[in-house]
Amino acid sequence: MKQRAFLAIGTIVLCAGLLAGCGKVTKSVEINYGETYKIEDEKLEGKENLTWESADAEIVEVADDGTVTAKAPGKAKVAIKENGKSVGEYTFNVSIVPIEQIIFSSDTIEVTDGDTVAVKYTLLPQNASDYGITWTSADETIVKVRNVDEVKLIAQSEGKTTIIATTDNGVTAQCAVEVVPKSAYEQLTKDEKEFVNDILPIMSNFKNPASVRFNAIYKLFDGNYTLDVAAQNGFGGNTVTTYMFDANLNYFLKMDNYKETKGNMNADLVTQAVHEKLGY
Repeated sequence: MKQRAFLAIGTIVLCAGLLAGCGKVTKSVEINYGETYKIEDEKLEGKENLTWESADAEIVEVADDGTVTAKAPGKAKVAIKENGKSVGEYTFNVSIVPIEQIIFSSDTIEVTDGDTVAVKYTLLPQNASDYGITWTSADETIVKVRNVDEVKLIAQSEGKTTIIATTDNGVTAQCAVEVVPKSAYEQLTKDEKEFVNDILPIMSNFKNPASVRFNAIYKLFDGNYTLDVAAQNGFGGNTVTTYMFDANLNYFLKMDNYKETKGNMNADLVTQAVHEKLGY
């Protein structure tokens, strides 16, 4: 009789264990590359201190709130635990939607020498997976292509070249790239840019602003400069004049009997920048 009771108790314990196992959350999910999926199940309601762990983070990543992101095609499991004890497991099958066409947003991408710009493009079909695209430059001495998080062009030198996109399934697309020189203003130092910004509002004080050439510019202190200016005179020639310029007061003072200014700025480049800004 005691032996039967022991067997009965053992059976009850075994059944309870099986029932506990049956209570675990298990599911298989089909998901495309780049998509997200939030793990939610009524069997998880009320459970505390849930944690999630991906068996292969290169295929699927999982956030602290149970949101899964598909990172690459393949199959990976995500374990669900409560206080360190397993309460479930999801299996994710990540697929890609093949690319049929790559369309660039413009026929030619223009980038300034030394700058970096993002490449804008569209994939067809609209739900195609932005995965497995190899980007190359026909001439890396002009522009390089980097594909980390987003595709970017890094300008190396002035010139024209082509970038090529090739997918794993053999689709290719090309786009022309032109690297243009920096504007004169972009090449200026901080102090030189400040001077240009200060002088622009009062360039109209000169009889013929388009004829103005700065021979030398010397920054004395904030907002104050001495400068030698060559400008067209009324006799068809150019006259060089030295001025004291107070940018804070927008005030020009002609300085007679003043020695030639010893400049500490690139006067030629400043002149180009001023003319650029004025549209000359």
